[in-house]
This record gives sequence, structure tokens and C-alpha cells, in this order.
Amino acid sequence: MVVPTVDELPTAPDRGAGGAQFDLDAAAWAAAIGAWTTQVNALGLDVNSKHAEILAAALAGDLPPLTGHALKLLRVNAGEAGVEFFDLPLATALAAGVVKKSTSPINIAGVDDATYPSVAGVVEIIGVQVPSDKVFNSGPQTIISAGLLTMAHGLAGITPSSKFRFDILLECIIAQGGYTVGHHSPINVGATLSGAGAQGTSITWDATNFYVRYGALSLVFQFLDHTTGARYSPTNAYWNFHLRAELDG
Repeated sequence: MVVPTVDELPTAPDRGAGGAQFDLDAAAWAAAIGAWTTQVNALGLDVNSKHAEILAAALAGDLPPLTGHALKLLRVNAGEAGVEFFDLPLATALAAGVVKKSTSPINIAGVDDATYPSVAGVVEIIGVQVPSDKVFNSGPQTIISAGLLTMAHGLAGITPSSKFRFDILLECIIAQGGYTVGHHSPINVGATLSGAGAQGTSITWDATNFYVRYGALSLVFQFLDHTTGARYSPTNAYWNFHLRAELDG
């Protein structure tokens, strides 16, 4: 098919050229504009038809048959010569950056001390997680007033100047203060100082270990009673201490 062409219009009429010249240019312009409009319309129709042909050819040549592939994903084939449909495999265990078919509560914190319910059979996208060589999880630790907790972190390249983000969870092992057994309560990192003494923690580290110094008061921590909202200092033996450290950078 011959591609339509559009003729150039004659000189546009200009009143500054004078009356006689303006009349001549206007007459020529008026005589040509009808045919020019027809040519432009024909070119537009040709462009539209070519677009439809190209799209149809692309779909017919690159896409495999759609029938029988409902809800499947599309990817470039191994030979990089076309595309193909495929099913996304479902992982059977929690892993970083994969799709997991949930059949039971999953541990979204990456440690045994924090599990959250999920609906069985739901496909969950597990976000890209921090590499395991940059994260330390202590597991449950005993709380002892003024005690020093020493924990080997197993992380490479750590110095006292390394930067970490810390999270502390207290795990209730005997019901108290409105909390039930198994409840995990986040608590601020650091110490609370008062006339009565010191509560909380101090944390340092070196190439081998994390060192957690507990406050000297008989009740190491302080937060809120979950029932009344009043200030509450939990009994040390009723709770376990969990530390999570993530290397920053």
C-alpha cells in the first residue's frame, strides 16, 4: 500500500503584502486547503491502520496462546527469543525474598520470639530481608539485676565503632501486670535513672560479643501495666530478655 502524501500549502495570505497580492494568495490558499485536508485525513487513517497491524503482529508473534493460562505469569524464555507463561513455585518454608504459601502462623521477625497469625493457604510476599550476616538475635535470656549478659554475635568485621540498630523484647513467662504468658512487649533501649536507682540496660560490643549490663535495681525494667496503664516494674523472673541487633551499613 502506498503511503499517503500531503502537499505543501501555498503561501498564506498576508494583509501586509497589499490588497492585490493578498487577494491572489487568499484565493490560492482557499483552493488548496480542501485537498490538503483530505490528504491529512488519509494520512491519519493510514497511521491508525498501521498501528493496529503492528500491534496484531506483535501479539500474534510474541505471545503464546492464552487459553489455559489463567493467573499465570509471563517471562522471557531461556533463548531470549520470545515469551512464555509459567507458574510461580511456592516455597514451603520462610525465606528471604520468596513467595510463601502460608499453612500456619509464620515468624515475621525472623526469630522464635515473635510469631504472628496468618490465614492458611494465603500467598504472602515476604519482603527482602536483611542478610543474616548482619543480624543478631539473642533468643531468651535471664534477667538478673546488675548482671552482665555476654553473648557471642558471630558477625564478621565488627569493631566497637560499628553501628547497630537495637530492638529489645521482653517475653512474659509468668502472667503479671495484665500480660499473659507468651506475650512479647517491646521496650526502649537504654537506662532510666531516678533517685531510687537505675533501671534498663547498657549495651556495648566488640569483635566477638555483645555485652548487656542490666540496671542495678531489684526490678530491672519499667513500663506500663497492660490493664490499668499505671507504671509497672515487672518481676525479673517473670520475664525473659530478647535482643535483636541489626548492623547499620
